Amino acid sequence: MCGDVIGPGATPPDGEISVYDAVYIIWHIADPEQYPLPDPWAADVIGPGGTPADGEITVHDAVYIIWHIADPEQYPLRCA
Repeated sequence: MCGDVIGPGATPPDGEISVYDAVYIIWHIADPEQYPLPDPWAADVIGPGGTPADGEITVHDAVYIIWHIADPEQYPLRCA
């Protein structure tokens, strides 16, 4: 796994979460029991074509974001 993981304990390098960061977010949290996904594919997917229900992206939304984009070749994960 690689990419900029956001959620509890991590933020993008610039400290700001935006739709541009969204394509690099992986579902990765310390306690999946505490922050369960409602359903494996029922997350609020952000990035090209989608935003959270309230229209705002925050670290609290991050735990529900899954890697899901139309063109992974165009938006590859950045590996360390």
